[in-house]
This record gives sequence, C-alpha cells and structure tokens, in this order.
Amino acid sequence: MNLVTTMLINVINNSHNSVVDRDIAKYLIANHENINSLSISELAKNTNVSISQVSRFVRSLGIESFSDFKEALVYHGEQKRHTGLQREIIDYRVYQKMVTEEITYFYQNFDESRVDKLVYDFYKYPKIAIFGILNSDNGAKELQYNLIGWGKICISYTNFQDQLDFIKSADSNTLIVIFSFSGNYVMKNGYSRFYHTYDYLKSSKAKVYVITKNNLVQELEYVNEVILVPIKHDLYNYTLQCLVDLIFMKYQKNLIK
Repeated sequence: MNLVTTMLINVINNSHNSVVDRDIAKYLIANHENINSLSISELAKNTNVSISQVSRFVRSLGIESFSDFKEALVYHGEQKRHTGLQREIIDYRVYQKMVTEEITYFYQNFDESRVDKLVYDFYKYPKIAIFGILNSDNGAKELQYNLIGWGKICISYTNFQDQLDFIKSADSNTLIVIFSFSGNYVMKNGYSRFYHTYDYLKSSKAKVYVITKNNLVQELEYVNEVILVPIKHDLYNYTLQCLVDLIFMKYQKNLIK
C-alpha cells in the first residue's frame, strides 16, 4: 500500500468527511490502476460531482492539482508491508528464521544511547508529537499509547496533512519524533515536491528526532537527532515493535526512579 492510497483510506474512514469526499476517495481506490489515464472531467462525471469539487478534494490532501495527484500516485507506487518477501515466496519455517534473525540483529547492533537522549527530551519538552506514515504510523501510535498510559501527553495524527501542518507551525517548546525507516518522509524527494515536507521541516522551530535505517538522514541539517535502526531482512515491523518497547521501558524506568 502506498502513501496516496493510505490518505484516501483515511478519507473513507473519517465519518466527519462529506459524502462527496468519501465517494471520490472510494472511486479512486477502486479504480487506482486506471487513474493515470483519467482526466479530471472524466473523474467528475464518473463520481457525479463537479470539476471544482474534485479540485477541492485533491487540495484537501495537500496536493495542488489533479495532475500532481496522478504523478504522486505513480511516484509512490506499490509499497508492500514486508519488502523483504516480495522477491520470492518462502516457506514459513524460513520466514520464522528470518524473523528471529531480524530481532536478534537489532538487539546486537542497536545503539541504546540514542534512546537515552530521546527519553531525556520526553521529560524536557512540554509539547510532544510522534508521527509516521504507512507502516511507521503503527510505531508512532504504539509509542503514543504507551506514554499516555504513564501520564505523558503527546499527539500523533494519522492524517499526513495534519502532521505537516503541525510541523510547519511548531515552536521551540515542541519535540517532534518522526518514524521513517526509509527516510523518505524527511528527505528532499518526491514527498517534498508534492507535500512540501522539506520546506516545512527546514523552517520548523521544533526539535526533530528521526527514527530510520537510512544513514543519509544524519547529514540533514534540519534534523536534530537521528536514531539509526539496524535492519537485516527488511522485516522492520518486528524491529519497530522491539524499538518502541525499548523506548517505553527506558522511559518507564526513569519515571520510577
């Protein structure tokens, strides 16, 4: 599943969105393979709405035009949950071995001192936001739930545009933690072209942590701290759970002291 599809699903799942917006989102998901050859007038006709309503819908996703929307859909492409399993179909026992190796590799190679800094900042900053998209959003939500359960209030928006709006307006009393294993969220690339992520991050006054496997993120001047996550087989959902548990256990331990 790719970012654009995830954004459309969020539109459908939000009962506060209009029927028009949800109908457009449903049509785009059901016909995603043919969207690139579809004109905005054809989409409007097929969903029984006006062209201006389609344009407004696209802008509500943070994308400037329908042509940009189609480009974004092509750019993001298909992103599977387990990228390491796309190349071939494997036996479950082999998969089980890979999962074990992934978890072991994480614990043997992860630098815990990076987490200690983050935990310290959890106590220091009065405003905390934890963000992620696609699979990384699961880690963001899990960490949020754990911290709130122990009295640490933090926010975690599912909607990508809401995340970007928060980053854009954040002040110096704000700590932002971004889960992005690929690093695409914070790099200057297609994301920044369509959603202006680069501009928002660069101008943000918040302290920004990025949790990633991408070494290049360490070179970004607008990222204050990077927590590098060792990955062996790209089964990062298991590594993600281990990391979130580790962060929370360290926070919990410091709270009890």
